[in-house]
Amino acid sequence: MSALSPHLKEQKFGRRTVCYSLRDAKVVAPPSTTENTSMLTLRTSDGSVEYIKTEGWNISLAEGDIITQVLLTPLKGKRSVLASVINRNQRERQQVAPLGTLLHKARVSRAFGWWLSVFFLVSAAVVTETGLFAQKISIFLNSLRSYLPEVTLPYFDFVFRVFEGALGWLSEKVVPVWSSQTSASFGSLQDHRSILLLAIFFMVLILWSRTLRFISVPLFAVCFFLLKIRVFGFDSAHNAVFSWYLPILSLLVLFGATNALRDRWRITARLLAICKSQISQPLPLGMRDVVTSPDAEINQEKPDSAMA
Repeated sequence: MSALSPHLKEQKFGRRTVCYSLRDAKVVAPPSTTENTSMLTLRTSDGSVEYIKTEGWNISLAEGDIITQVLLTPLKGKRSVLASVINRNQRERQQVAPLGTLLHKARVSRAFGWWLSVFFLVSAAVVTETGLFAQKISIFLNSLRSYLPEVTLPYFDFVFRVFEGALGWLSEKVVPVWSSQTSASFGSLQDHRSILLLAIFFMVLILWSRTLRFISVPLFAVCFFLLKIRVFGFDSAHNAVFSWYLPILSLLVLFGATNALRDRWRITARLLAICKSQISQPLPLGMRDVVTSPDAEINQEKPDSAMA
């Protein structure tokens, strides 16, 4: 049986780990010899027969060829996904699953969370800039403490005091000279540096951790909402808020595109390395004696249950 090198078995994408495994089989009936020209019949090492759809495949297949399937498993207990196939006799390989599908099945792609973050930030920028529902939002934020369970209030007050003290220390020691004066349309931000530092902290958190964005993105929007209310009141901010949101949106788009391209490149490189390592090795000994005749006694399964 084929075996993977230890350094090729796992691949980490942040906190997620993707596992790779191999499964050998011998071609019983190529698609060209069956009624369904997109169905490949294989016999595994334990004698069972499986059917695989071959739509979009351009790899050579002949009866008796030994096929090694590269399987991708996102998490323990989850169903594996066929990523690549290797014809060991012909020394050919092909990636049979699109990259987008592999990333989605592997739980690596977080496009939904990224789009949700961008949509929320754009919506928050519009609402904050125009002053839409500003008074109602301000009343809700001011009374937010009353919504908390009474047992959690001491912890809430403690965390608030610690964080407020840390921000005060940053404002006085780390940034002794604060020159946040902007043009007249922006107003004076000199007296609101604590909120600005808090917003910068949440901005770094948004870019650093995708997992915590469901917390950091709303808190970032709340900081800019409070800053806008203090500087401009409940009316329009003369497009100042859009300028505040422009850096985080630009960086989020840049980081999202970079991460997506990097993930696609990494998974493609790993599959290529696995295929090359198997092609360079001799045929698996356990598959040479597997009977390929379709007339042999086998546990036949209907093609309807074929693995995609």
